[in-house]
Amino acid sequence: MSWRADPTKVVECTFSDVRRWERAALRDEAWIRDTKNTRWFRYEDCGCIGVFYAGKGVARLKGWFVDPAYRGAGVGDVLMQHAIHLLVLDPQVVQVHRMPMQEVGQKGLALYGFRIVGQSRFSPRGKMAHLDITEEMRAWVRGGGTIRGYVHSRRSVTDAADVQRV
Repeated sequence: MSWRADPTKVVECTFSDVRRWERAALRDEAWIRDTKNTRWFRYEDCGCIGVFYAGKGVARLKGWFVDPAYRGAGVGDVLMQHAIHLLVLDPQVVQVHRMPMQEVGQKGLALYGFRIVGQSRFSPRGKMAHLDITEEMRAWVRGGGTIRGYVHSRRSVTDAADVQRV
């Protein structure tokens, strides 16, 4: 792919704007469903991500999907970083959950600071991942840093035994 995704092109939208990917996303074990308390974001006609507010300081990322024709251009990364930044800057959210169903998703989530915490009850291959939001992380993002930059900076000062990675 000769172009790279532009973070300024992520827009909030309605479920009806992302419904077109519902069937294709199922093949990738991404669940795009219309649920209460979910905010949807899309990157043009390339892909989407949902942020579900579960309550008690917990949010869940769902429906993270990029159309196969646009994979490899950074669209998924731009969508994920947008969603995480939104949640990190929300003082009500203290933990983000994600249920990656494919092994590649499990490895990719480590780039954003998620740690695998157990088996998903929804899929025999899936794992449940959590991202604990800290005040230090909030300050980093408020200062203009990216979540991936924050995670990378912490790797150099954190003992590897303290960081669970896939």
